[in-house]
Amino acid sequence: MHQKQKLIDAGLKLMATAKMPDALRLSGLRHLCNILNLRAFVGRIRRSRSIRHE
Repeated sequence: MHQKQKLIDAGLKLMATAKMPDALRLSGLRHLCNILNLRAFVGRIRRSRSIRHE
């Protein structure tokens, strides 16, 4: 498994835990989760724009 995929998997596992902020601070994966949140946000914007243009 590639290092990037391992980091993504670790980030997704951390997002499923209740103590996400503490876990992110301790693990240094805050940047990765910010990227995942940004991608989700951009996806929502694109979907809302396509609905308005129909």
